[in-house]
Amino acid sequence: MADGEDLDLNPFYKSLQTKFSSKFETAQDRCYLLCIPVAASLKGIYINQQFVETHVLRPSPYFQSHFVSSDKHGSRSIVLENGHIHTKDGFPTNTAIKILSEELGYNKDYKPFKMLIIEKPLDSTLKSREDPSSPTLDLQETRISFQDNKRLLFQFPEHKTALAVLDQNIRQFNSNYMILQGYLDHAAQKLKDICFHTTENLLKVNRHRRMNSDRRIVDLITNGVESYVMGSVHGKVFQAVCQKCAKDDEIICQKVKEFHGIRGEEFGVKPEFCCPLPASIVELANLDGLTTPLEKVSCLKATLDNISEEVNDSLRSNSMPGDELPCLTSDDLISILITLLIQAKSRHLASNLYYMEHFHWSTSSKDDLSFSLVTFKAAAEYFINTDFSYLKPLTPKVKNEMTFEEIIAVKQEQEGDDNKDKTNKTRPSTTASPRPRLSSFNRELDNITRMIEKTSTSSTDNGPIKSLFPEYDQVQASGFGKRTPTSPPDVIPISKSAGAAPLGDFLSSLQNDLLDGTYGKQD
Repeated sequence: MADGEDLDLNPFYKSLQTKFSSKFETAQDRCYLLCIPVAASLKGIYINQQFVETHVLRPSPYFQSHFVSSDKHGSRSIVLENGHIHTKDGFPTNTAIKILSEELGYNKDYKPFKMLIIEKPLDSTLKSREDPSSPTLDLQETRISFQDNKRLLFQFPEHKTALAVLDQNIRQFNSNYMILQGYLDHAAQKLKDICFHTTENLLKVNRHRRMNSDRRIVDLITNGVESYVMGSVHGKVFQAVCQKCAKDDEIICQKVKEFHGIRGEEFGVKPEFCCPLPASIVELANLDGLTTPLEKVSCLKATLDNISEEVNDSLRSNSMPGDELPCLTSDDLISILITLLIQAKSRHLASNLYYMEHFHWSTSSKDDLSFSLVTFKAAAEYFINTDFSYLKPLTPKVKNEMTFEEIIAVKQEQEGDDNKDKTNKTRPSTTASPRPRLSSFNRELDNITRMIEKTSTSSTDNGPIKSLFPEYDQVQASGFGKRTPTSPPDVIPISKSAGAAPLGDFLSSLQNDLLDGTYGKQD
């Protein structure tokens, strides 16, 4: 710990334990990284939700030693390197902040999490609560939805004229512009030009005092214009995109139906990464209902973040304290995404990916959005072009038993077919038809039916009884051992040979035998 730094007296650490206790508890349970500025650097700083999310960071699902802020969209990122924290995406400037010391804490499951004591806050532009010049524009807020970006643009009075021109251009596009098949690139270029010129006009008239010093304001306005334009023309543009990508969408939908229920292991997911992903499925299922490219690509990123978080939670719950957890690679993500696509059942996945790739132009330092799009494109291409016919789809549940009535009904139906075959066999034919082979199911059904019929009929049978010893049939035919049909013989015929031995106990017991055959030695 830094000399003289007591965490119990640190304003930020005290806020985590009191005002933001739920956030602190979540950070401990999921082993997040806590960056705690020394108390001396926090004088006049207002510790709010954005401050906490900036200094409570979760591991990046893409790179080691990379961490992202704990807000919903992971809008900021840092890198730990050589005893310093290097601020990257989402910060107004990239700076290196010295790590003064490191503390190790343990959660209720005795799993460790790190707390880094740093020399100053990660964002040097944070203002105090009492600063009268604090801007009304919250630069910490992440604006993704169409409505949020629309409110951003219209909250500046100086934007009124430029936005009126933009609304007129949007109305003309929706009413007059015709999107022809094969000319989607032309439509994309036209909308891109509208966004570029509108953004340029807004930046010229905007009077925000940080306009020339804070790159985040430029990014906010650029993203806001694109979201406003694409959200306004979505109905017209996306319909044309769906027509262009209809074949790929149909292939994906067909495979989703065909392979529904197949386990992740069969698609190559490693056993340790196989776990339920409910939050990821729900997030991806929202994709079709979003309108702007920024909303859609942010949905992909949130899905990947949820996958990483849910898999890591599963790994931690199944590991012992101190065990090193395996890391998800890009190949692992592809396999997991295949199972996720099947469960989320997106009807227009190929169309959405095309829409994001060709109608999202706003410059942004968030490379993780691009990575998310590339990862999903790779998964979709793999799903479309790979032959999974060797995998057996989930079959309907098989009944383990059949009722007596069902067995008899099936057997009667088969007997009806057999009678037809017998009728056909009585007719002369020059060629002998091969006897059909019974399936194992039919053979088993025959056996079961015979047993049922035997138990349900009388034990007496008026038909002739076959001999158990067919080898003596010829002897019977010659006159020996014949009997009248009225009753069985009283005794077994004895050989006339002088040296014949008397009957033993076994043969004597067979004298009243009902079987159609004689026993004993025959002369």
